[in-house]
Amino acid sequence: MDVDSVEGAGSVFTLWFPAEGVSQTPPEDRPVVASSKGHILVVDDHDVITELVEHVLSPLHTVSCLGDSLQVLPALTQAEYDVVVLDLGMPGMPGDKVAEAVRLQSPLVSLVLMMGWRLEDDDPRLGLFDFVLKKPLHDVQVVRDVVAQAVNLSRKRRKELIG
Repeated sequence: MDVDSVEGAGSVFTLWFPAEGVSQTPPEDRPVVASSKGHILVVDDHDVITELVEHVLSPLHTVSCLGDSLQVLPALTQAEYDVVVLDLGMPGMPGDKVAEAVRLQSPLVSLVLMMGWRLEDDDPRLGLFDFVLKKPLHDVQVVRDVVAQAVNLSRKRRKELIG
């Protein structure tokens, strides 16, 4: 069980149960998204989540993980990332505020929202992100495909800027 609580905003309780019969391989009719190796920053205040995402992505990408949202902006000055994967409910600075700051500092980076919350489709926080991953992360290939799309988008933005 995970608990995310933000003072004045409420709490989210996430219950994790073992998946039975959930395939870790993509169905034959779903194409796998191809991308070149990217540099990915994963930010979540739950170590189990960052470790899982790192495990899933590290065979394909260079992955760095942070457990503190306040470390994201300094990290972006130390390395060039293609993708930042952010949790929404984090202590210190919520994911949407981090996304706003990342957009200003590194506009070519693709942003992936990784959340266990249910947001309405018209929630303005969703507009800050290029892609959304919903927790719990049941399908490894979905995580890989979303990140591949995000890497491709970041590379497209860089290419358009150069020429």
